[in-house]
Amino acid sequence: MDSVPVYGGENLNMGLYNTMPMRNGGAGVARVCFVFSMHHPYPVNTDFHPRSGDPEECSFDRDGRDRFLQLVAGAYLPAFEILQTWRDRGVPCSMSCSGTTVEQLERWAPEAYDLFRDCIAAGRTELIAGTYYQSVVGLFSDQDEFLEQVGMHLGLMETLGGEKPRIFDSAGVPLSPVMAASLRTTGMRGAYIEGRGATSAGMDPGFVYRYAGLPVLVKHCPLSDDITERLHHPGWDRYPLTPDTFAGWIASSPGDCIHLSIDLAAFRTRGGREHTLQEFMRSLPEALADHGITPTTPSVVVDALADTPGSADETWGDASSIWEKNMFQQSALDALECAGRWLPDKRIWRRLSATDHFHAMTMHSGGCGRAYRQVSQQEAFDSFTAFMRALSHLEEASLPAAASKDAARTLRSIPPEAAFHFSSKERSAGYSAYSLQELSDMLEFAPEEAIAYHRERDDFARWISDVIGDTRLGAIARDCTNRDELRTAIQNRIRESWDRLR
Repeated sequence: MDSVPVYGGENLNMGLYNTMPMRNGGAGVARVCFVFSMHHPYPVNTDFHPRSGDPEECSFDRDGRDRFLQLVAGAYLPAFEILQTWRDRGVPCSMSCSGTTVEQLERWAPEAYDLFRDCIAAGRTELIAGTYYQSVVGLFSDQDEFLEQVGMHLGLMETLGGEKPRIFDSAGVPLSPVMAASLRTTGMRGAYIEGRGATSAGMDPGFVYRYAGLPVLVKHCPLSDDITERLHHPGWDRYPLTPDTFAGWIASSPGDCIHLSIDLAAFRTRGGREHTLQEFMRSLPEALADHGITPTTPSVVVDALADTPGSADETWGDASSIWEKNMFQQSALDALECAGRWLPDKRIWRRLSATDHFHAMTMHSGGCGRAYRQVSQQEAFDSFTAFMRALSHLEEASLPAAASKDAARTLRSIPPEAAFHFSSKERSAGYSAYSLQELSDMLEFAPEEAIAYHRERDDFARWISDVIGDTRLGAIARDCTNRDELRTAIQNRIRESWDRLR
């Protein structure tokens, strides 16, 4: 059995996969899985300004409820109507929904919540597992929080559907060997990944792969985007796309089963063509039947592998180490992981862990069944700024409850306006430190001219004393004569601080 190396971009899961044998003799796809997704985070307040009181009040958008209700009315309700039609006609599908979305439905749109429960009540819809907050915590070096959020989500899905899901949706977060191993301990039988860029890397989304001992199903991003993005656009060279044409594309695709990812937000009204997707999805099951394609669920696909001999697993590297994060995302991810290690109350922190907040920090995001998003670099920086202000304020407000207030203060993150900005006499270096740990990391690669410039001005010692609030370390930093001495002093202080928080 040949092994297929997969080289990834921002949302491509990376590893060495072993393909399972095709069982239909190469005659084209005979099955299709529809993976409907429903996720809406608690949006961060982009106009964030710290003020006294509950950090939740200033961290999250006060118009979030209204925005969510607009999404429910414009997208979720029409989607639920289609899913009820499919259910009544016996068409199976699967649903991936975050815990935060279910929370908001139940709290703010109870009638829509009841419709959602009705859609999944008849046993034709397989619920898919995920992290409760559809979060980035799977990228952390410690998997405890990842397992905690998966467990929270499994409990909710069991309450809603009567049984625990067996298939996990990585929702665009790269699947690493340690994540796959963690998922196996929860009883997961398989996992979904996004197949963006997989074709050029040698992966075909029509087949099932095995990664670190876990069967992996690949979402077909081009065909998914045909439904959620291109279907609406008259400028598309395949417009208007009919259900029969689309079913023909699926039938002619290689593999065993095509997995289509459809964000329910795609049902939202678009420029007067609000009924296009609804009409398309209502007619699609008949078109699939005409082409000999049977809708199924991911568990059925994975269970069928029990009688299929597979090759020994091989893995390559750690996907989280090559996720192409930009500097904003990397800083935010590091700060989030560090804060999670000491915050006494993780309720707000977990809301900040949603992938959406990190997608907002990049100029391009979306696709693979989700709406494309393109913003300016300034808008991406504004999203990063709001996130870091919210996280920093949460940490500041939590200091009194920490096991050691002084240690937590030393380890906390800093908002962008107070960050340490590296530069030289001539120009800015283009990167900044938002915590003491990040300062230590950047000291390792910062150019010598920048180190010398800041040492001459006593910038390191003053920032550590005045901003971080650690006067003892600031005094030590003032006496350091080179970067190695300074990094050693900082790392010793960081280790001491963690010891005091344990």
